[in-house]
Order: sequence, then structure tokens, then C-alpha cells
Amino acid sequence: MKKGNDVYKENYEMRKKIEEMKSDFSSIVGIIVCIGGPLNDDVRGYSPKQLKPFSDILNIARYWEGKPNER
Repeated sequence: MKKGNDVYKENYEMRKKIEEMKSDFSSIVGIIVCIGGPLNDDVRGYSPKQLKPFSDILNIARYWEGKPNER
């Protein structure tokens, strides 16, 4: 059985890791919807079929970022 300090340390480390992951997901969202990004003004000219995976990735990233219903 873990001691109190070990549980506290593990909890702290997990929360820190979650915040890092949220930041990473925010970066992913930014890349996909930024100026020139595929789901903004799509300067690369992706077809609708090619855009679908970006939309799926965006939905997953927003969910884990903590903003699942943001559009």
C-alpha cells in the first residue's frame, strides 16, 4: 500500500501530465484552425475527402483539451 506522500506525489505528477497534454491538444487545434490551416482558409486546397480526417482529429483534440462542443 502506498504512503500518503507517495499518493500525493503521484497525484501531482498525473495532474501535471494532464495539463501538459491539454496544452499539446490546444497546439493541435491551433494548427488545424489557424490562418492557412486546413479547417480555416485551406491555402493548400484540400478536397472535402482529405479534410475529413482533420475534422476528426480536431474533434478528438477538442474533447481532450476540455472543449468538446466548441466550434
